[in-house]
Amino acid sequence: MASSAQIRVDSKGDKLNGNVKKMEEYEYGFGYRNRKPILAQTAIYTYDKELKQEHVYHYQGTDSPRYIYRDIFKFSGNKLIEHRYVLKGGAHGGYRNDGDSICSITTNKYNDNDRLIEISASQGRNNSKTNYIYDEQGNVIENDVYYNVDPPYIAKNIFKYDSGGHVLQKDYYNDRVAYHTLCKYRNNYHYSKEQTIDTISNSEWKTTIRRYDDRMNLIEESTYCRCDDTHTKNKYKYDDKGNWVDRTNYMHGKKYSYIKRVITY
Repeated sequence: MASSAQIRVDSKGDKLNGNVKKMEEYEYGFGYRNRKPILAQTAIYTYDKELKQEHVYHYQGTDSPRYIYRDIFKFSGNKLIEHRYVLKGGAHGGYRNDGDSICSITTNKYNDNDRLIEISASQGRNNSKTNYIYDEQGNVIENDVYYNVDPPYIAKNIFKYDSGGHVLQKDYYNDRVAYHTLCKYRNNYHYSKEQTIDTISNSEWKTTIRRYDDRMNLIEESTYCRCDDTHTKNKYKYDDKGNWVDRTNYMHGKKYSYIKRVITY
Protein backbone atom coordinates (compact mmCIF):
# COMPACT_ATOMS: atom_id res chain seq x y z
CA MET A 1 0.00 0.00 0.00
CA ALA A 2 1.33 3.44 -0.85
CA SER A 3 2.69 5.48 1.99
CA SER A 4 0.35 8.33 1.06
CA ALA A 5 -2.54 6.17 2.31
CA GLN A 6 -1.07 5.80 5.81
CA ILE A 7 -2.10 9.19 7.16
CA ARG A 8 -4.28 9.31 10.29
CA VAL A 9 -5.26 12.22 12.48
CA ASP A 10 -7.15 12.79 15.69
CA SER A 11 -10.06 15.19 16.09
CA LYS A 12 -7.68 18.17 16.22
CA GLY A 13 -6.05 17.17 12.94
CA ASP A 14 -2.82 16.04 14.63
CA LYS A 15 -1.14 13.08 12.95
CA LEU A 16 -0.98 9.66 14.58
CA ASN A 17 1.96 7.27 14.29
CA GLY A 18 1.78 3.71 13.02
CA ASN A 19 -0.85 1.72 11.14
CA VAL A 20 -3.81 2.77 13.28
CA LYS A 21 -6.97 0.82 12.48
CA LYS A 22 -9.19 2.14 15.23
CA MET A 23 -8.96 4.43 18.23
CA GLU A 24 -11.33 4.89 21.17
CA GLU A 25 -10.98 7.95 23.35
CA TYR A 26 -12.65 8.19 26.77
CA GLU A 27 -12.75 11.49 28.64
CA TYR A 28 -13.48 11.55 32.37
CA GLY A 29 -14.23 14.50 34.62
CA PHE A 30 -13.18 14.50 38.28
CA GLY A 31 -15.68 17.10 39.39
CA TYR A 32 -15.66 18.80 42.75
CA ARG A 33 -12.95 17.85 45.30
CA ASN A 34 -11.35 15.19 43.05
CA ARG A 35 -14.15 12.70 43.48
CA LYS A 36 -14.30 9.45 41.51
CA PRO A 37 -13.96 10.25 37.78
CA ILE A 38 -17.14 10.25 35.72
CA LEU A 39 -17.20 9.38 32.01
CA ALA A 40 -18.21 12.57 30.23
CA GLN A 41 -17.47 11.95 26.54
CA THR A 42 -16.39 9.19 24.19
CA ALA A 43 -14.86 9.54 20.73
CA ILE A 44 -14.70 6.59 18.32
CA TYR A 45 -12.23 6.97 15.44
CA THR A 46 -12.76 4.79 12.35
CA TYR A 47 -11.06 4.74 8.95
CA ASP A 48 -12.17 3.80 5.46
CA LYS A 49 -10.55 0.99 3.47
CA GLU A 50 -8.11 3.34 1.75
CA LEU A 51 -7.25 4.86 5.14
CA LYS A 52 -7.57 8.35 3.69
CA GLN A 53 -10.75 9.45 5.45
CA GLU A 54 -11.66 9.48 9.09
CA HIS A 55 -14.96 9.76 10.92
CA VAL A 56 -14.87 10.65 14.60
CA TYR A 57 -18.10 9.96 16.46
CA HIS A 58 -18.49 11.75 19.78
CA TYR A 59 -20.84 10.47 22.45
CA GLN A 60 -21.95 12.13 25.69
CA GLY A 61 -23.49 10.74 28.85
CA THR A 62 -22.59 7.80 31.05
CA ASP A 63 -25.69 5.59 31.43
CA SER A 64 -26.95 5.80 27.85
CA PRO A 65 -24.35 7.52 25.65
CA ARG A 66 -25.80 9.27 22.64
CA TYR A 67 -24.21 10.37 19.40
CA ILE A 68 -23.77 14.14 19.43
CA TYR A 69 -21.49 15.09 16.55
CA ARG A 70 -18.82 13.81 14.22
CA ASP A 71 -15.74 15.11 12.48
CA ILE A 72 -15.12 14.09 8.87
CA PHE A 73 -11.63 14.42 7.42
CA LYS A 74 -10.69 14.19 3.73
CA PHE A 75 -7.22 13.75 2.33
CA SER A 76 -5.43 14.15 -1.00
CA GLY A 77 -2.48 11.79 -0.81
CA ASN A 78 -0.92 12.55 2.58
CA LYS A 79 -2.36 16.07 2.82
CA LEU A 80 -5.41 16.94 4.89
CA ILE A 81 -7.62 19.04 2.62
CA GLU A 82 -10.96 19.26 4.46
CA HIS A 83 -12.43 18.95 7.93
CA ARG A 84 -16.19 19.03 8.51
CA TYR A 85 -17.86 19.29 11.90
CA VAL A 86 -21.37 17.79 11.74
CA LEU A 87 -23.96 18.07 14.51
CA LYS A 88 -26.56 15.32 14.79
CA GLY A 89 -30.21 16.29 14.62
CA GLY A 90 -32.16 16.41 17.85
CA ALA A 91 -32.14 18.35 21.09
CA HIS A 92 -28.78 19.65 22.31
CA GLY A 93 -28.11 22.08 25.12
CA GLY A 94 -31.59 23.58 25.16
CA TYR A 95 -32.18 23.87 21.41
CA ARG A 96 -33.35 21.49 18.74
CA ASN A 97 -31.84 20.63 15.38
CA ASP A 98 -34.19 18.80 12.98
CA GLY A 99 -31.49 17.00 11.02
CA ASP A 100 -27.75 16.53 10.78
CA SER A 101 -26.19 19.89 9.98
CA ILE A 102 -22.70 21.01 9.02
CA CYS A 103 -21.59 23.44 11.71
CA SER A 104 -18.20 24.28 10.24
CA ILE A 105 -15.96 23.49 7.27
CA THR A 106 -12.20 23.98 7.18
CA THR A 107 -10.26 23.62 3.92
CA ASN A 108 -6.48 23.57 3.43
CA LYS A 109 -4.39 24.62 0.43
CA TYR A 110 -0.77 23.64 -0.26
CA ASN A 111 2.01 24.86 -2.54
CA ASP A 112 4.10 22.77 -4.93
CA ASN A 113 6.36 21.79 -2.02
CA ASP A 114 3.37 20.37 -0.12
CA ARG A 115 3.60 23.14 2.45
CA LEU A 116 0.37 24.44 3.94
CA ILE A 117 -0.19 27.97 2.65
CA GLU A 118 -3.85 28.68 3.43
CA ILE A 119 -6.59 27.57 5.81
CA SER A 120 -10.15 28.72 5.17
CA ALA A 121 -12.71 28.22 7.93
CA SER A 122 -16.45 28.75 7.64
CA GLN A 123 -18.84 28.65 10.60
CA GLY A 124 -22.19 30.18 9.80
CA ARG A 125 -21.66 33.87 9.13
CA ASN A 126 -18.23 33.84 10.75
CA ASN A 127 -15.44 33.11 8.31
CA SER A 128 -11.67 33.31 8.56
CA LYS A 129 -8.67 32.78 6.31
CA THR A 130 -5.10 32.11 7.46
CA ASN A 131 -2.12 32.56 5.13
CA TYR A 132 1.35 31.12 5.84
CA ILE A 133 4.75 32.44 4.72
CA TYR A 134 7.91 30.29 4.96
CA ASP A 135 11.65 30.90 5.00
CA GLU A 136 14.13 28.94 2.87
CA GLN A 137 14.40 26.26 5.57
CA GLY A 138 10.66 25.63 5.53
CA ASN A 139 9.90 27.36 8.83
CA VAL A 140 6.72 29.43 9.12
CA ILE A 141 7.92 33.01 9.64
CA GLU A 142 4.56 34.72 9.37
CA ASN A 143 0.87 33.91 9.30
CA ASP A 144 -1.93 36.38 8.85
CA VAL A 145 -5.49 35.62 9.95
CA TYR A 146 -8.40 37.50 8.40
CA TYR A 147 -11.60 37.32 10.45
CA ASN A 148 -14.80 38.14 8.59
CA VAL A 149 -16.83 38.85 11.72
CA ASP A 150 -18.61 41.91 13.04
CA PRO A 151 -16.50 43.96 13.08
CA PRO A 152 -13.85 42.27 10.85
CA TYR A 153 -10.21 42.39 11.88
CA ILE A 154 -6.77 41.02 10.99
CA ALA A 155 -4.37 39.20 13.31
CA LYS A 156 -0.70 38.62 12.57
CA ASN A 157 1.90 36.19 13.96
CA ILE A 158 5.63 36.62 13.30
CA PHE A 159 8.22 33.97 14.24
CA LYS A 160 12.01 33.85 14.61
CA TYR A 161 14.05 30.63 14.87
CA ASP A 162 17.44 29.31 15.88
CA SER A 163 19.66 27.34 13.49
CA GLY A 164 17.89 24.10 14.45
CA GLY A 165 14.43 25.38 13.56
CA HIS A 166 13.26 25.95 17.14
CA VAL A 167 11.15 29.04 17.78
CA LEU A 168 13.03 31.76 19.67
CA GLN A 169 10.53 34.59 19.43
CA LYS A 170 6.84 35.02 18.61
CA ASP A 171 4.95 38.26 18.14
CA TYR A 172 1.18 38.42 17.90
CA TYR A 173 -0.91 41.50 17.33
CA ASN A 174 -4.18 42.81 15.96
CA ASP A 175 -5.96 46.15 16.28
CA ARG A 176 -6.84 45.36 19.91
CA VAL A 177 -3.95 43.53 21.57
CA ALA A 178 -0.24 42.82 21.13
CA TYR A 179 1.87 40.08 22.71
CA HIS A 180 5.61 39.36 22.63
CA THR A 181 6.85 35.84 23.49
CA LEU A 182 10.43 34.72 24.16
CA CYS A 183 11.29 31.00 24.08
CA LYS A 184 14.19 29.48 25.99
CA TYR A 185 15.48 25.89 25.94
CA ARG A 186 17.55 23.63 28.17
CA ASN A 187 18.73 20.01 28.30
CA ASN A 188 19.15 19.70 24.54
CA TYR A 189 15.61 20.98 23.89
CA HIS A 190 14.00 18.56 26.34
CA TYR A 191 12.84 21.58 28.34
CA SER A 192 11.31 24.79 27.01
CA LYS A 193 9.95 27.93 28.62
CA GLU A 194 7.80 30.54 26.92
CA GLN A 195 7.18 33.89 28.55
CA THR A 196 4.58 36.16 26.99
CA ILE A 197 4.34 39.90 27.64
CA ASP A 198 1.36 42.13 26.94
CA THR A 199 3.24 44.89 25.15
CA ILE A 200 0.40 47.39 25.46
CA SER A 201 0.29 47.28 29.26
CA ASN A 202 3.94 46.13 29.49
CA SER A 203 2.96 43.35 31.90
CA GLU A 204 3.56 39.61 32.06
CA TRP A 205 0.61 37.75 30.55
CA LYS A 206 1.41 34.03 30.38
CA THR A 207 4.18 31.51 31.05
CA THR A 208 4.27 27.99 29.58
CA ILE A 209 6.80 25.28 30.46
CA ARG A 210 7.09 22.05 28.45
CA ARG A 211 9.09 18.91 29.19
CA TYR A 212 9.93 16.10 26.74
CA ASP A 213 11.14 12.53 27.06
CA ASP A 214 14.14 10.98 25.28
CA ARG A 215 12.04 10.52 22.11
CA MET A 216 10.99 14.19 22.23
CA ASN A 217 7.43 13.28 23.15
CA LEU A 218 5.73 16.00 25.17
CA ILE A 219 5.22 14.58 28.67
CA GLU A 220 4.24 17.69 30.61
CA GLU A 221 2.88 21.12 29.75
CA SER A 222 2.27 23.69 32.46
CA THR A 223 0.73 27.12 31.86
CA TYR A 224 0.20 30.00 34.23
CA CYS A 225 -1.98 32.82 32.92
CA ARG A 226 -1.54 35.94 35.00
CA CYS A 227 -4.47 37.71 33.32
CA ASP A 228 -7.02 35.51 35.14
CA ASP A 229 -4.71 33.83 37.68
CA THR A 230 -5.22 30.30 36.29
CA HIS A 231 -2.67 27.49 36.47
CA THR A 232 -3.19 24.44 34.24
CA LYS A 233 -1.06 21.37 33.63
CA ASN A 234 -1.30 18.44 31.22
CA LYS A 235 0.65 15.18 31.71
CA TYR A 236 1.03 12.57 28.96
CA LYS A 237 1.94 8.88 28.68
CA TYR A 238 2.81 7.19 25.37
CA ASP A 239 2.78 3.76 23.76
CA ASP A 240 5.74 2.29 21.86
CA LYS A 241 4.50 3.90 18.61
CA GLY A 242 4.84 7.38 20.06
CA ASN A 243 1.10 8.09 20.35
CA TRP A 244 -0.12 9.40 23.67
CA VAL A 245 -2.57 7.05 25.38
CA ASP A 246 -3.12 8.81 28.72
CA ARG A 247 -3.54 12.52 29.39
CA THR A 248 -4.32 13.95 32.81
CA ASN A 249 -5.36 17.58 33.08
CA TYR A 250 -4.91 19.63 36.25
CA MET A 251 -6.42 22.95 37.30
CA HIS A 252 -4.71 24.77 40.19
CA GLY A 253 -2.92 21.57 41.20
CA LYS A 254 -6.03 19.36 41.30
CA LYS A 255 -7.08 16.75 38.76
CA TYR A 256 -9.66 18.24 36.43
CA SER A 257 -10.10 15.64 33.67
CA TYR A 258 -8.50 12.50 32.31
CA ILE A 259 -8.43 11.07 28.78
CA LYS A 260 -7.64 7.44 28.02
CA ARG A 261 -7.01 6.17 24.50
CA VAL A 262 -7.34 2.57 23.32
CA ILE A 263 -5.53 2.24 19.98
CA THR A 264 -5.74 -0.78 17.68
CA TYR A 265 -2.94 -1.17 15.14
